[in-house]
Amino acid sequence: MSTAVVQDLKQYPCVELVNYYCPGGFHPVHLDDTFKNGRYRVIHKLGYGSYGTVWLVHDTISKRYASLKILAADASRSRSEVAVIQHLQQHATGSGKEYVVEVFDVFEHIGPNGLHHCIVMEVLGPPISSDIEEIYPDEIFPIEIAKRMSTQVAHGLAYIQKAGIVHGDPTQIHVKICDFGEASIPTMQLAPPSRGIPVVYAAPEVIFGDPIGSPADIWALAVLIRYIISGGFLFPSFSLSEVRKDVIRSMVLVLGKLPERWWSKWEERGECFNEDREWGKDGFRGALENGQEEGEISQFNEILKRMVKYDPGERVSINEVIEWMNQNAWFVN
Repeated sequence: MSTAVVQDLKQYPCVELVNYYCPGGFHPVHLDDTFKNGRYRVIHKLGYGSYGTVWLVHDTISKRYASLKILAADASRSRSEVAVIQHLQQHATGSGKEYVVEVFDVFEHIGPNGLHHCIVMEVLGPPISSDIEEIYPDEIFPIEIAKRMSTQVAHGLAYIQKAGIVHGDPTQIHVKICDFGEASIPTMQLAPPSRGIPVVYAAPEVIFGDPIGSPADIWALAVLIRYIISGGFLFPSFSLSEVRKDVIRSMVLVLGKLPERWWSKWEERGECFNEDREWGKDGFRGALENGQEEGEISQFNEILKRMVKYDPGERVSINEVIEWMNQNAWFVN
């Protein structure tokens, strides 16, 4: 293929780069292709991500439609994602399963670019966040729907954490938790997470490269719930070119000065703050602007504060979050 053709293909919006299709990379797929000895027939392309492509397929045995995720051949995260899914199927128990995507099958496929892990899952619609503008012109969910969605995501996260899984990116508003590409199992030797979570959702230990665990999911959940409820981010950035700096600055304004181990690593701190200033004394009070009554805002901020403690060990657990949701009169009603 000529360089000119490659450059042309790179310009198409919403299409993966053609140079992803190389030895060790993505598997080339055509409509009507079949997988696993003819069982799964490709009907339509659903999308792509950092680690592979996703296709609508028809299962000729079960006679149902499913989504087929074909992972890149050499991606270490591909093997980790499969391991996480298999671990979840073997160890997850209790309530919350209905809020996690159902996996039907896992298999391997050999193609021109190598050996690919393939995951067959239930078909889901697009993230609600992608259609919110069309559904709700002000881009804010009705409060009762928002609270119900927040509860569902929390229950789904509790379900996977019970199996010892750190999701790594529970930020897309799906109502069902899916895509375990960033997930990890701390007790297993898997490829380290790539930290692909958007910075606006990332806990400070993620941003500064520290080891991460389930408390990082709690932080991300707090930001997600705040977004669902109010339509805005807890630690926003208003720049496309300096998102990381803006998010850290927002953290300091709301929560106070970073612990020294992170403060000293933040190279842009001098551009944002003077060393002798105090921050975060009452910043959290203004962190929610969702049109709710003052008492309701205070109740909501109460749980958010406990979810975004700088010290991961001081953050509440997912079970404590759910307990708060179940017992808080404003959230229940």
